Amino acid sequence: MIALVGDLSVFSPVDVLQFLGLSGARGVLELTRENERVKLAFEDGRIVGAAGQYARPRLGELLREAGHISEMDLARGLADIELSGKLLGEALVEAGLPVECLDAALEEQVIQTIFLLLKWSEGRFQFQSGVKPAGVQISLKTPLHSLLFEGLKRVDEEAVKGVVS
Repeated sequence: MIALVGDLSVFSPVDVLQFLGLSGARGVLELTRENERVKLAFEDGRIVGAAGQYARPRLGELLREAGHISEMDLARGLADIELSGKLLGEALVEAGLPVECLDAALEEQVIQTIFLLLKWSEGRFQFQSGVKPAGVQISLKTPLHSLLFEGLKRVDEEAVKGVVS
């Protein structure tokens, strides 16, 4: 059931995320802007996953940048998923990546996605209550209100750098 629909120029992503977090929402929030589409899965007001068509940090790059895998490990993992149809994280864990490293990278991917969404000033949103999200689910360790605070701080810092540059 569609429970909430709106325009991001009226209700910003921060407004929508805060409302869903505070209300203990369970379902899927879809945000769209031009050719970009992001789905955030909620359980009891907590974000448990993100998916969609948008410019997002790639899992392999996050793992490589954090020093958890080498460029060669990433290339092997990508080759493995081509042959097996597995998810990249599955292939890398089977090759020896500790699950904790994968979980940390998945969380970072969702966090960076949220930070990107905070910059959206136009588009649409739709929340479907009670819908079970498809795909990988994680439980963010950082509370939503803390993520929003940190994200807004980063957006402000980028704006100041843009003015100074």
